[in-house]
Amino acid sequence: AEDYLSGPLKADHYALVTGYDLSGESNLLLGLAGNIPSICQIDSVSVSEIWLPLTASIVAHELGHSLGAEHDGLTRGFCQDEQQFIMSAVIGGFVPEENVGNNFE
Repeated sequence: AEDYLSGPLKADHYALVTGYDLSGESNLLLGLAGNIPSICQIDSVSVSEIWLPLTASIVAHELGHSLGAEHDGLTRGFCQDEQQFIMSAVIGGFVPEENVGNNFE
């Protein structure tokens, strides 16, 4: 136990989830990640605002940035931003039924 109490915890990524309003009342900023990709660097971090019911999506989105993912529609063109997948620049919450599936089937 002393090893854990004697210094900072070691981790590949630190994710802070806060109830603090990151952008005021505008809700234009719900999360922030460090350099893209940052997961292989020292002190990879992301900050996500608690914004129910989409907090888990915000945390996953910021972790995606830390892993090197960019916003949908900016490059490669696999997913359009309007489809509102996890890396969409615009958060929605509605996912069309045809976009929902089980990747493990």
